[in-house]
Amino acid sequence: MNAMADVKVMKTAAETALAQTFAQARERLPGGAAVAAKRAAAFGLFAKEGLPHRRVEDWKYTDLRALMREAKPLASPPDAAAKARGKAAGAMVGDIDARRLVFVDGAFVPLNVVDERERPFLPPQAYDEITKAVGRLSDGDESGAITSACGAVDSLMQYLYGKYGLGDPATTAFAAKVNTTIKRLSIFETMETELLALGMKPNDVKEIIENTQEATKHATDALQVLRRSMGDAHGTKPTLRKTAYDALKWSSAICALFEGY
Repeated sequence: MNAMADVKVMKTAAETALAQTFAQARERLPGGAAVAAKRAAAFGLFAKEGLPHRRVEDWKYTDLRALMREAKPLASPPDAAAKARGKAAGAMVGDIDARRLVFVDGAFVPLNVVDERERPFLPPQAYDEITKAVGRLSDGDESGAITSACGAVDSLMQYLYGKYGLGDPATTAFAAKVNTTIKRLSIFETMETELLALGMKPNDVKEIIENTQEATKHATDALQVLRRSMGDAHGTKPTLRKTAYDALKWSSAICALFEGY
């Protein structure tokens, strides 16, 4: 009786190189645990079956296993100049009403890092700094992102201090500027009046205002502490990245209170 022996598929040089590259790069590839698990499963399928060839029906006329003689090394992350060229290339279709995604050597490069739909809700004095903050966060510069997030609030406060004669912003602390501007411009009083005019129940309006006031205070205080303590921070940790993202949202929420002023 003949026994069937397991047939071991010989790996091509390209398949071997791809497997080695993945093993070396997998720990630094982007994505959380769920993404990493799906990536590992997908590569496991490749490790089992190799590159597609003519015996695979979908690849019958494109024998990639035969055509791909070698595997090129992974591209290095794009530098600032490469990202700038990517953004410039994307600008060629800037007048088309569509979402655009630009990748340079496999790395995502945001063209407009703040959703354009947010622009009407943010004062122009803050929009550019918030856009800069998101760009820095995307580039892995958490400290710079926090600095720009705080700068968005500070730039807006300086503008409002000058426009409404609220005093000298240079001699006033960060949080104090925000609190003074809110009070002098009657931000929450106006909010209360308009919510009541919409027919909302007084108790509900009162609760909304109180919670918004409390949230604004906490956000302002947190930004002030971050601003003064970032000089003591060195390196990066996942928590800092999350905190930088939170700082962007806190900054946006504070600035949005003054939209139209």
